[in-house]
Amino acid sequence: TKFKTLISARNTEASHRPDARMRPSRADTDLALRDLLDQVEALVRVNSIIPYDAFIKELNQHTERYKHIIAQEAGKRHLE
Repeated sequence: TKFKTLISARNTEASHRPDARMRPSRADTDLALRDLLDQVEALVRVNSIIPYDAFIKELNQHTERYKHIIAQEAGKRHLE
């Protein structure tokens, strides 16, 4: 099923993650994300939300999933 395919792809992706902490790259990533969000917000103000609604919803889903992953990782580090 599509669900199993997506889970398998996610697990494969997770298995290829580097073990090193990515804190130095995180600042650059946060800046790039903030820039993207600012640009989308500006486009929404000019063109209305309709053309960007699906993209915004998808981005929000990714953000929530990554927040969950970060919280899990923080919990694991707390237990170490």
